[in-house]
Amino acid sequence: MSNEDLMSIPSMLWIEDVPLESPSLPHQRNPRQMDANFKKLAREHRGTGLVLLTADTECRNALIEHCYYAPYKGEGDNLGVSMGKPTLRVDGVATMIHGGAEYLRFCGIIGETTSSNYDDHKQSKGGTSYFLKFDGGKTYGHGLPSNLMKRLSREMKELKSIQYLSTGSLLHDSPPSQSDGEEERCYYLEFDGGECWWHVPIFQGEPDHDLERIFSEVDIHRVAFGSSISEGIGASASWIVIGKDGSVFYRNIPQGLHDTLNARDMEETHAAPCEVSLGVSGSYFMRFLDGSVDYNLPKFAADVFEKLESQGLLIRNVSLHVDTVDCLMRFQ
Repeated sequence: MSNEDLMSIPSMLWIEDVPLESPSLPHQRNPRQMDANFKKLAREHRGTGLVLLTADTECRNALIEHCYYAPYKGEGDNLGVSMGKPTLRVDGVATMIHGGAEYLRFCGIIGETTSSNYDDHKQSKGGTSYFLKFDGGKTYGHGLPSNLMKRLSREMKELKSIQYLSTGSLLHDSPPSQSDGEEERCYYLEFDGGECWWHVPIFQGEPDHDLERIFSEVDIHRVAFGSSISEGIGASASWIVIGKDGSVFYRNIPQGLHDTLNARDMEETHAAPCEVSLGVSGSYFMRFLDGSVDYNLPKFAADVFEKLESQGLLIRNVSLHVDTVDCLMRFQ
């Protein structure tokens, strides 16, 4: 498939989803025959720099290992001519890895866990959970929901076959057990082959039928689960969904984001959103295809965000989660 064909396919508006090769493959035959300019465009669209904003030391150290050291181990002089090894710098609360997301296809914070760790099938004491998917297929996940892990095992699916994962808060009907690490969450994921799984929020014993219908009828690009209204007659979930056709569906999202989407809907022409996440205390981030962003971040994260922008860097994504203030930023 030529680069022109790739750019003309509507679904390929989501350049961040285009599969690219890992750093160990540039000198091997590339079956997709993508030229260097297109690959550079795709990587810059995703953001090649990574900022770790996490108070969880073990999580931060693991992410540094995965994104700073691991992708280049054993590569030596086989790295592409224009690709240098990442540089790491600590600036206040931020750990910045320039080039750390060069080969990172997707990264996300998926909550805060008490015990389970999917890395190398080992157990740990828990902490901030994350999911990383690298070009070439390498995948790392810490603290995946127990209901997802069980289904992966039951259906004999490998973690590395997941290309996208978003999770929400713990299911209200399934509180965590400190003894066995059973932590069930709502989630949405897509495998490399296009198959999708989900577990929608449950309130008063009933699944969210509206969200199930959307997942069943719409080709999904991005999903974010927010803080839900969990008590009383009006109990309902908070979520936002971006379809691959640019459509947007949402319920109980932060007022600022709601106002932004309403205002853009009233414009004659407007760019579709391509990234979204929801965090604690009404925080959120959304990026549009024209490069514009809308956000309401915790102060420490907003300060880092604005400092990066003042340095001429473009924020490509901020991964938030409703269970933790820890977050990840991608920049270019």
